[in-house]
Amino acid sequence: MFDSLTGGILPIVLIALIVGAASGTHRRLPIAILLAIAGAFAMSLVWFYLPSVLWPAEHNDLQGGWDLVAVAFWSLFAVPCALAALTTVRILRRRLRTG
Repeated sequence: MFDSLTGGILPIVLIALIVGAASGTHRRLPIAILLAIAGAFAMSLVWFYLPSVLWPAEHNDLQGGWDLVAVAFWSLFAVPCALAALTTVRILRRRLRTG
């Protein structure tokens, strides 16, 4: 899952949905949107460096800017999913409040 660029999409999308839903509970919308976008980018970056933390001897080739390429690719999927989850949570909370 960590060895291919496309293998990380499904876990990242699932985590992005959680990040977006969690940021949807914030009261102020601009801060909630910022949290969802920043969380999606941060989660993609953490996903890239996770194998080098878990298995440091096997993953020593992190040079060359491939982390930025992987994060940009994964963020193409993560950011819209996080924003969709944020929007869904905000709509559901509004409907539950108004009855």
